[in-house]
Amino acid sequence: MSYDVYLRINTGKEEHTVVNCGNYTSNVGKMYREAFPANPEGIRNGIDTIHDVKADMAVMLLEMAISAMKASPTIYESMNPVNGWGDYTGALQYLLDIQEQCIQHPACTVYLSA
Repeated sequence: MSYDVYLRINTGKEEHTVVNCGNYTSNVGKMYREAFPANPEGIRNGIDTIHDVKADMAVMLLEMAISAMKASPTIYESMNPVNGWGDYTGALQYLLDIQEQCIQHPACTVYLSA
């Protein structure tokens, strides 16, 4: 299972995928739940936090997660999946790649499927 992220835009008539941001293994879900900010109810939804969010707003949420991961690499490295599918470096790079696409396409909406 993996996280698949797309940036989509609604033209008023229909919705189109503008960018497929790729995918990354959901084995790093624990890292993402730790890195992304909790919602107002205190629940940590991980990368799902950016689902159905405008790309320009997702940039800020991604920056929080990226900053958290960069500030404490040893904490996140300790969460590397024991099965070897995914790791801190790849998980961080995936967020950086998504953030870059969000910066380039701010009018889009982020969609995540797992």
